[in-house]
Amino acid sequence: MVRLGDRGQKQIDLFSTIAERTEKFYTDKGKALTNYDALVADVAAKKTAAQSAVDTVKSTSVEFKCDGNDPKGVAATFKERLKAEIAAMKAYKTSVKNLIVGVKSVQRTAASTGGKEATNENAQ
Repeated sequence: MVRLGDRGQKQIDLFSTIAERTEKFYTDKGKALTNYDALVADVAAKKTAAQSAVDTVKSTSVEFKCDGNDPKGVAATFKERLKAEIAAMKAYKTSVKNLIVGVKSVQRTAASTGGKEATNENAQ
């Protein structure tokens, strides 16, 4: 149970690193994406939800004791919270993917435009 909470934290750390690097890449390149702020806000909101779910799973794993009053009930609650964590992690991952795709689309558009401009200059 404790390892599942740790695994969730490691995933959040990984997704956060990817999102931060993508944001840094975007700012370093100085490109303009119309919905960039919305994508970044969505990533932040999903990260907060995922972190909350991971923290909940971690706290539930501490409560479980085989000789406790209701070990089956605690285990069932843990499973429900784990499912919520998995759903939150999927949403966070999708949000990070959307950010990457958005930034990448700006790069593709800029590369296509840059290539057309070079062709027009050579034709003149």
